[in-house]
Amino acid sequence: MTETNKVISTAEKVKAFAMGFIGAGIFSMGTTYFSEQAEYRIPRILWPVYEIFGNIGLAIGMILLGSLLMFYAYRKFISNGGKAIYLLAVLVVAIIGFYAIIFSTTKKSTSIEDVRASLEANQKKTENEIANSDRPDLESESANNYLNQLEALKVKYEKAVNEKDKTKIDACEKEYVNLVSVEFGKVAKEIATKPEYRDFAMYNAKVLNEIQVSRTK
Repeated sequence: MTETNKVISTAEKVKAFAMGFIGAGIFSMGTTYFSEQAEYRIPRILWPVYEIFGNIGLAIGMILLGSLLMFYAYRKFISNGGKAIYLLAVLVVAIIGFYAIIFSTTKKSTSIEDVRASLEANQKKTENEIANSDRPDLESESANNYLNQLEALKVKYEKAVNEKDKTKIDACEKEYVNLVSVEFGKVAKEIATKPEYRDFAMYNAKVLNEIQVSRTK
């Protein structure tokens, strides 16, 4: 029985590596799609996003999708006894490798400085859009409920940290993990192909960033 469990655990870790590798590729390509290109490699699930929002929406969608895949790969890997450092190292190497492939196959030669400048500019642009986003009017009831919970958690987390109440902080952290790893996935799956998804994703990122401030205090 123990041997069988080891085999199953190993198989799950291999699946986690594969999922993380795919996520790294999608994430890497997504960060290069903020500027218009002659062609795009678009995951089927994000095709409606590209048709509605163009390359900017596609870029954001691919970054989110890639990040989610890497996050779930990480959870699967460590839940099956894997050491986080191994998977993280593979993901870093994979992302660097994908960037190397992407830029080596472009007709225009690109220096490391150009790549860094482009990434920084795109990151800054996205950060500004997120910081300036307002809560959207959503048709999805589950998406609205999710944002209600997220906003309420932000207030609770800030209060718990200010009061230095470890019990409340632990409870907030547990709720945070559930919202990010479970509830967000449900909502994203429901509205990923709808026009309101981009505004939802932007505002979600804004509130998560604000919560992160409390988490790191």
